[in-house]
Amino acid sequence: MGIKKAEEFEVNFVQDLKRLLASYLSTKGQPSVGTETLTALVNKVANIYTGKKFATGTTTTGSEISFAKSASGTQTSSTVTVTGLTFLPSFIIIKGVTNNDTHAIYDARFSSTYAISNTFSKTASTSGGISFRLQSPAVVNATSFVLPFFGNGSVEWIAIE
Repeated sequence: MGIKKAEEFEVNFVQDLKRLLASYLSTKGQPSVGTETLTALVNKVANIYTGKKFATGTTTTGSEISFAKSASGTQTSSTVTVTGLTFLPSFIIIKGVTNNDTHAIYDARFSSTYAISNTFSKTASTSGGISFRLQSPAVVNATSFVLPFFGNGSVEWIAIE
């Protein structure tokens, strides 16, 4: 096999691999064609959806405002505001760092009437909780959330698609 033939074989082999990779990427939801550069095809691998997205972080509670309680009326509570999400959360847990006996949970599977729960435990005999409605100012969307939280200071959160 001459040099020219070996080069042709190599070019054809790489092109066949690119077509195969493009086909696999397309079946995984990444539209691709074999005429794209190898770099472009390889970069699409990172965009393959492999399961639920999630995000975590730490933030500080905001000012106290009134949130609608599940039963009726309102309750003044601190706010936890997170921005920069790239998905719509179906489940959010917020845990106090400063007040580590306090947590809030948002669960999209529940009715918006009682989708947010806040609980606290000061001592074995002093604990409680309130359910809140998912209505303004409480908000959960594809880029951010604002939820009530009992307590002030630093909190850790996790949001799951």
